Amino acid sequence: MAEEFTGHAVRCFERIVAEASLQTGLEVVADEWKRGPVIGLTSAFGETIFSQCMNIKDFTNWAYHAWAILWPATGGIIITWLNEGIRLLKGMGYEPRITVTTWQLTGEPIVLPQGPEERIAYGNADLSCRVSVAFMLCFGNEEIAIAYDPG
Repeated sequence: MAEEFTGHAVRCFERIVAEASLQTGLEVVADEWKRGPVIGLTSAFGETIFSQCMNIKDFTNWAYHAWAILWPATGGIIITWLNEGIRLLKGMGYEPRITVTTWQLTGEPIVLPQGPEERIAYGNADLSCRVSVAFMLCFGNEEIAIAYDPG
């Protein structure tokens, strides 16, 4: 019975991932976003839906939230607020009232800004150079999807 249940669970998960890709037009390939610009769904997208359907996790009080992700030409990443990402896309530069908190880029989970007056810079991110801008959708603690316009 356990083998049958596991096989059924795997098939359900595969169907969720396939349907997510079909409905969004995005592939599940965005897990490497900390290394450089990408577009697509993360594996956490399907896993979160699957877990919620199977009632494996308690998602009480989880909410969707979005962030801007910046990849400076020097390397590293910067995580900031949507409004600042939009400012950068419009060529308006960084919001001068937001301060920078720096962290080392490790395999640990990312730390998100704690308030609208903070941005987080990882690795050798340099705020004075050109950046690629993307937006990341999260559900609770899970990074769900990355939208990136290479143009």
